[in-house]
Parts: sequence; C-alpha cells; structure tokens
Amino acid sequence: MAIITRDISYSLGVNRPMYNIFVVDDDKEIARAIYWKYSDSWFHPFYFLF
Repeated sequence: MAIITRDISYSLGVNRPMYNIFVVDDDKEIARAIYWKYSDSWFHPFYFLF
C-alpha cells in the first residue's frame, strides 16, 4: 500500500514541490517514507526508515 501526498518544501531557499510517498509493508510491518524532491529535470530521492 502506498500513500502519496504533495507538499511544498524549501530546499536552500528554493521553492520546490515535494512528493511524500509512504510505503507500508504489511508482511514486515515496516513503514517507509520516501521523499521525492523535484529538481529542474529529474527527481532526487531521500529515504528515511522509521
């Protein structure tokens, strides 16, 4: 199951749209948040485990 939310984030003073993708693994019961910061021509991912 994946939950996608769209937020506005500021990276180094630059206004960029941020997509928060929350992936929930039902088997392992692990929730992982993947933050995609939109750049000019490509997506730069940040991975956080919690």
